[in-house]
Amino acid sequence: MKEQNGYKSSLTELIDDATYGRFDKRKCALYYDQYLGEGQRSKMKRKSREDTIEGIKQNKPGFGLKDRALLGAAWLQDMSDPDCPGPNKTNAGLRSWTKVNKSLATPQKLGVPPYQGDPQEAVRIVKQAAKTFGACRAGITGLDKRHVYRYECDGKEIVFEAVDEPYETEEKRVIPEKCRYVVVMLVQMSAEAFACAPFPVGSVMPALSYNRIDYLTGAVAEFIRGLGYTAIPSANDISSNGPFAIEAGLGEQCRMDKVIHPDFGPMVRICKVITDLPMELDRRKNFGVTEFCKVCRRCVEVCPVKAIDEEREPSFAVPGPWVNPGHKTWHGDNPRCWAYAESTGGGCGICLPVCPWNKPRGILHSLVRAVIKKTSFFNRFFVAADKFFGYGKPMDPEKWWNLDLPTYGIDTRR
Repeated sequence: MKEQNGYKSSLTELIDDATYGRFDKRKCALYYDQYLGEGQRSKMKRKSREDTIEGIKQNKPGFGLKDRALLGAAWLQDMSDPDCPGPNKTNAGLRSWTKVNKSLATPQKLGVPPYQGDPQEAVRIVKQAAKTFGACRAGITGLDKRHVYRYECDGKEIVFEAVDEPYETEEKRVIPEKCRYVVVMLVQMSAEAFACAPFPVGSVMPALSYNRIDYLTGAVAEFIRGLGYTAIPSANDISSNGPFAIEAGLGEQCRMDKVIHPDFGPMVRICKVITDLPMELDRRKNFGVTEFCKVCRRCVEVCPVKAIDEEREPSFAVPGPWVNPGHKTWHGDNPRCWAYAESTGGGCGICLPVCPWNKPRGILHSLVRAVIKKTSFFNRFFVAADKFFGYGKPMDPEKWWNLDLPTYGIDTRR
């Protein structure tokens, strides 16, 4: 029997209805042994450990003890689960599918009706709560079940049932059918720190972001539960985040196969809360990113393992089983990317800081964004200017330690 989907994605030109469907997360590039050969991941991790020890012993710039200590401190999440490390672990810790604060005064506990505001007001208060708890941007979309993984990384099936509350057994995780809305949130990362990639200082940003995401998603979920509704917080688990972010008007897909926001570029991590709180949906927006990526190859030029798609046009072509068929984008060699990142002792992310969309707000950069949104005619010129003025150059991690940084290393007023 064909599963009823309900809401259908607005990404009509990017999705092939005949082939797009729910993906088995165990096939994703994070588990690259199945594509590069058994034992490759252990080999990469061993190399990383050896290089780490050597870097500390020699006090190698960028790989010294202070750099490793900073990265280790940033990973407060439990990364010990080999199947679902950190942000991939579902229904755990602050991202529990049921209330975390046992004393939370829900309407049900107080004997009062749940929140009765209209969908427009619900959007306003949820977005305000999201920003309060750490989101730089938030958007609302419907839940297209095709974006949801069929199987999680630990092999448990994700199913939808007509139940009041989400629950989990040894074989499955159950999302209530009534949960038809997704609160999508972006967490900003520091471009200065990422400019130090592939040194450990660069990898501090995703690590720190995922810890912030745990609190953000958990707090927004508790807020929605406090209104009397069901809420399921999620980081990199449950589903792919990109489609939801694009549907919610928070960016466009780029050549790096990531989402670019017009204000923050690719310097964001995406998270979400699935809920049954009725909200007005946001609309996707065209910022001109896709057309810009067709002529900009800055990320391609710096990738040390040539893992980024070099074709001019995005396509439905599937380069390997790590890609969910039926969605149009630039599909990279993600297993090779992951393997390199795990071998360096400092991660990677070299492609992110060179992206021209990382520019801070200002009259000139805002004007360029406005032009790109209207026309692609000047895109090649803008790419050339980006190189000419020296944007995207790597930073010496030793210099990073002496920067006068704002809290979390980010400008929160952007």
